[in-house]
Amino acid sequence: TVNIDGFSHAAKLSKHPVMYNGDITNAETFFSLQKRFPDITEWMIGRSAIDNPFIFEQIKGEVCTNQITRIMAFHEDLYSEYRKVLCSYSHVLDKMKEIWTYLGKSFTIANRLLLQISQTKSLEAYEKTVNSIFNEGVWIA
Repeated sequence: TVNIDGFSHAAKLSKHPVMYNGDITNAETFFSLQKRFPDITEWMIGRSAIDNPFIFEQIKGEVCTNQITRIMAFHEDLYSEYRKVLCSYSHVLDKMKEIWTYLGKSFTIANRLLLQISQTKSLEAYEKTVNSIFNEGVWIA
């Protein structure tokens, strides 16, 4: 968690341009920070973009449509490319499991499905669980 008062103090003391980075998880937080630090013009959003890949559209005020369809397409592209370039199925699973530790936060799904992903040992079991998430889950971010 960012020490916001410490950041504010350091930003005021800096003779150099300052970029804000940390805990921007949604558009509301971004706008609140932007209001608090009007002199900052550079913002960094990291892992929150994996939790909610639509955060940039939300900040721009764009309407985010077809989230599940778009996430499914993103997932399929990423999964397919990992399968092409990584040496073994275990490397593919490790990468995809990491993605779901973030992406899973934006779905209303049973925790059992995320647990199944984390414990899966085969690509077939992984694919079956992911299909369940896309079929049963609701996008909430």
